[in-house]
Amino acid sequence: MHSKARKTVRLNAIALLLCGVSVADQSGDYRTQLTRFAEMTTAIKTSNLSTFQRRIQSSGWTAPKIFSSAYVERLPNDAHGAKTLEQAKSDFGLELARSLTNHAALVRAESDSAKLEQLNQPLFELVNWLGHETAYGNMMLQSRAYDVASVIAVKLIADLSYPIGKAEGQLARFDWAWSTAEKRRIVLNEESGFAAFAQPQAGDIQQSIQEEWARNLHASLGNASQPATQETWLFAVNDVPRDATIALPESTWKIGLHRLLVDGWDSANLRNAAGLMEFRKRYGEFPIKPKQYKKRDSESDIQAAFWELCWHDPHGLGGAWVAYGQYVNGSLCDDGELQHRLLNSKTTSADSTKTTAASTNAVPTFATSPKNSRPPETKVTTTTNNQPPDSIPWALVVAMIAAACGLLWLLLKRRS
Repeated sequence: MHSKARKTVRLNAIALLLCGVSVADQSGDYRTQLTRFAEMTTAIKTSNLSTFQRRIQSSGWTAPKIFSSAYVERLPNDAHGAKTLEQAKSDFGLELARSLTNHAALVRAESDSAKLEQLNQPLFELVNWLGHETAYGNMMLQSRAYDVASVIAVKLIADLSYPIGKAEGQLARFDWAWSTAEKRRIVLNEESGFAAFAQPQAGDIQQSIQEEWARNLHASLGNASQPATQETWLFAVNDVPRDATIALPESTWKIGLHRLLVDGWDSANLRNAAGLMEFRKRYGEFPIKPKQYKKRDSESDIQAAFWELCWHDPHGLGGAWVAYGQYVNGSLCDDGELQHRLLNSKTTSADSTKTTAASTNAVPTFATSPKNSRPPETKVTTTTNNQPPDSIPWALVVAMIAAACGLLWLLLKRRS
């Protein structure tokens, strides 16, 4: 059984290699392609994302199909140089991931809506360009580009001077067709080197992928009686552990994060942006978020509506006030950078870790919310208030205690 599994993996790797060679032969000499990918890598290393997009158009470059490093390492060395070619594509993808991180820093620091629009354009162009091929690296880069773009969406929606029609248009640009469950299933099969994820004849493809992943990964980790499973699922076993969720692609580029292909991608900022848009369409403005919520006579209807709507979360707006507070405080951050900071904070001292966690998870508070307001240029440190919220119905608690005392008095009086 074990030798048969090894033979199957070896034959699949050779088949994939021959496929890569045939593609190389169709598109021209291998050395010509290698030179082109070297030029693309140099271009992205020496320019920003916007300039690189213009270079793509002027040079007529097409997006490569970028496999994971684990996939490339499994390829046998050959005289045709197919493995070298795949490594060049992977090296280009890594530099592109780093460029996206640099672009994210520009987005976090920018508050002008016109400049944010300019920073947004190359992100969506990149997603479309990478979408010409469906592969592990392409999807990782596309998800990162959307992560950065989601910060721009929150900023433009929260800026009341930005036309609501244009804000809706920016939100509508997010199209996740490139990451359907079926496409992710195909990519996982390519990465494994065999048909690890069969297409279900009936039922949910997403559920089928998750069940197959959990079953085989568990067997490959702890069941020595299934050598075939152990042999073929090494691409998953060597992934980053579940508790080391690093969304910055360059951090996991040479290790692997296939789990994201199983579960799919989710953007907290994008969900919050949708909540902000829903509230803005209903009420036309955003209120002041009280430090401790308690509906008072002096509180405006818009404030009460916002907080009640978000607190009870009837339309998925629970994170809307968080995003708005981060926008006003200047602490709005893409998911990748946030997770990266949280992971790095684990290596600091216990006191530093507590401080970082508090500042990251604090309920954002802000004092003013004038119309057409913009976030301040400098960041304001948020603080955590551990006091119980004023909204606790203490009057009801007192009334219940008084009622209990009254019942006890009646019982004692009857006995006497």
